[in-house]
Parts: sequence; C-alpha cells; structure tokens
Amino acid sequence: MLVFLSPAAWGQNTGKDACPGFHLRGPNGIPANGQIILFFVRWNDGTGDIKPVYKWNVAGSGEFVGGQGTPVAEVKVFAGSNFTVFVEIAGLPAGCRNTAAETGVIDLGPVASKLEEYTGPLTRIPKSQMEGILKTLKENPGSQLFVVLSGGNQDPQRTISCKRKVLEKDLLSKFETSPPVTIIEQLQGKEDKLSIWLVPPGAAPPPYR
Repeated sequence: MLVFLSPAAWGQNTGKDACPGFHLRGPNGIPANGQIILFFVRWNDGTGDIKPVYKWNVAGSGEFVGGQGTPVAEVKVFAGSNFTVFVEIAGLPAGCRNTAAETGVIDLGPVASKLEEYTGPLTRIPKSQMEGILKTLKENPGSQLFVVLSGGNQDPQRTISCKRKVLEKDLLSKFETSPPVTIIEQLQGKEDKLSIWLVPPGAAPPPYR
C-alpha cells in the first residue's frame, strides 16, 4: 500500500498576490515492487506569463527515471524504507515559495523469510531447529515451506540426493498428511547448501535462481 505522509506537500503560497500556488501530487492505489509511478505539479490558477522550470530529486527507496525539466516526474519505487520526492521550480517571482516535497511508504504485504540454511555436507537437521521450523509453520496458518537444494560444483546430483534423504527423514516424515513443502533442486547451483523458507499466503516464492 502506498501511503503519503505529506499530501499536497508544502508548495502552496499565501499572502503574495504575485505568487502562483501549486501542489505536488502523487498517485493513488497500491504499486508493485519496482513499479514506475508518476508525481506531478498542479497549479492552482495556472502560471500566467511565468515559464517554470522543474528540477526533481528522489531520496530513500525510490529512483528517478524520467521527466526532468517537466511538471511530471517518473519514479521507480522499491520495498524498504520511506521515499521522498522533491521538486524545485525555477522562474517564479522573487520571494515566492518554489519547492515542494512528498513522502510515501510502500507496504507490499507478506514476504518469504529464510528460517534456516545449511552449507556443506548435511547428515541431519538438528532437532531443536526442526522443532522451531515446525512451530513457525504452525503459527502461520496457510503458509508453506520452500526448500532449496543446491548441489555445488562437484557431483551435484549425488549431493542433492543426500540432502533430500535428510529432508525426508527429518522434515517430511513429521507430517501425517501431504506436507506443505515445495522442494527446488538446483543442479547448477555454485554453493553446496540447503535453505528452508517460510512463504506466507500471498507472498512470492523465495529467490532461488
């Protein structure tokens, strides 16, 4: 969800008849991670004979991608911290306010989280860690586990086969019905490791390529 913390920003001018008032506006709706959204300057009563020149900047979890010099800015947003869009307008009469800013927060909902990761040869998953994994799964109804098996550079097929046997013995055998577990095998993986992820409902699978 995109939440603006300073709607309309501070671009309005009051008390000066010669100063045109303006607002900085952002989009409505919920942007996706990496989506490009638009911000624009809206003048209250037009600009008259003024020929404004716009200078845009972005701070935080956003990236300016287009529109420099124009009243419309294209900003690419990312999950993470807040982002702030700034505009400075040249060409206004002396003494008029010529800056505005708007800050937003992106909440992209549930995301996958890594529970455990084991590197190198694996003969068993420690009982305490396995109990923790199952407890976390139980506390998050509707979630599932993603297990990523990487074979490394030397005999990856055999390495993955050994890890799968450990997985079946220590994890899959704990479920009385079909386990909510998806197993991904990476024969071309450079590292010899096993990663276990919790994926809540609506979350994207973990990055495993």
